[in-house]
Amino acid sequence: MLNSQRITLSYLTKKIGADREAEKQKLLDWLHSLGTITWHRVYMRMKKLGYNIRSAQDAQAAIERNPLVLNNEDWKTTIEEFSAKNKKERPKDPFAKAKRFYGLTNNVLGAGYLLPDGKFLDFSEVKEGGLPDERSIDHRNIMYFLDDKYEDKFDAMRDTGMIRLLPESGGFDVYKKPTPAQEKSLLKYISQTHSPRGMRDVTIDHNGKITPLEFKDKTAPSLIVSAVLKYFQ
Repeated sequence: MLNSQRITLSYLTKKIGADREAEKQKLLDWLHSLGTITWHRVYMRMKKLGYNIRSAQDAQAAIERNPLVLNNEDWKTTIEEFSAKNKKERPKDPFAKAKRFYGLTNNVLGAGYLLPDGKFLDFSEVKEGGLPDERSIDHRNIMYFLDDKYEDKFDAMRDTGMIRLLPESGGFDVYKKPTPAQEKSLLKYISQTHSPRGMRDVTIDHNGKITPLEFKDKTAPSLIVSAVLKYFQ
């Protein structure tokens, strides 16, 4: 049954009264807590079953507008299956889902983000036949695997400290003071990437102030990292 079994069933069986509204709100709160990935799975399943569902948001809205749709066996079974995979507690590592989905890499040319633990998130799609030396995944896709509280990738970068990498141009964006592990990995990243135009772009956002920096492509990695750290002192 649903994780919210008693909430759902009590709501569906009550006809009238204030208790019904209270149960409805609890059910809606629970549905909202399932997260983006779960609703995307629900959408894909219902679309495959022939329902006119256009997006994950559409699937969620359909039930929120009329929770009684859960009496439909297709909806009920689908929600039960995918909600069971959705853990109530967030993983201690906020990037656990992203790491499992994308994987990590030692090849900085295919990396999309540098995580606080100093690991490079693989955005090359090499597992699907992509080129290992080329970042082919849009940076925005990281949002499917992070907490729903973040409005966009920049909001997530400010909170989590992940660093956006642009290996095709040798640039990177820093929105929080790098960890010691990130400092070490940045040295590697800078030494192994180059800018076709001869200038490396670095963007720093500290306390809401955005500062664009430029470095000559041959500037020593240690000097670039030191310059970045000064903005967070």
